[in-house]
Amino acid sequence: MKVSMDAELAVGRLGEDKVIEQLNGSMRGFAIRLTHMQLQRDGYDILFCRVDGCQLLVQVKHDVRAAQTGNIFWETGSHGKAGWGARPLDADWYVWVVGDSYYWLPRESAIALQQRVQADSFRMVHTATACGALVPITEMSVDGARKPPHSVFHDTDQ
Repeated sequence: MKVSMDAELAVGRLGEDKVIEQLNGSMRGFAIRLTHMQLQRDGYDILFCRVDGCQLLVQVKHDVRAAQTGNIFWETGSHGKAGWGARPLDADWYVWVVGDSYYWLPRESAIALQQRVQADSFRMVHTATACGALVPITEMSVDGARKPPHSVFHDTDQ
């Protein structure tokens, strides 16, 4: 079954809204908002802005099947183009929304996982509109953390 781009975007937006809802109230000192259209095109979904000017970019992936399969889909191609997971990863944080759980990876961990995907460490699959790797959810957490380490967001060196 072919899924329209509008349907894919709606699922993504739902994931973004869930992440913002999860973080509201716990990220004191930050303004949390969806990014503007150009940043969205570049793959950034949420922007954290602190009063001292520090900004952190977050890319959100909402995987509606992962809770059933135990795997997230790491997209390497989509609609005939390189997928987000095949391009340089330069957001500060990546978060996967899986059911009611959130799996946060800092950029360095996401890059390490991307290198493993590129080395064919995971099973590759193809759909009508996309291709990518099935990465076990167990690979998605850093030291078992499912929530963002708030101390990182409050570190002025980031």
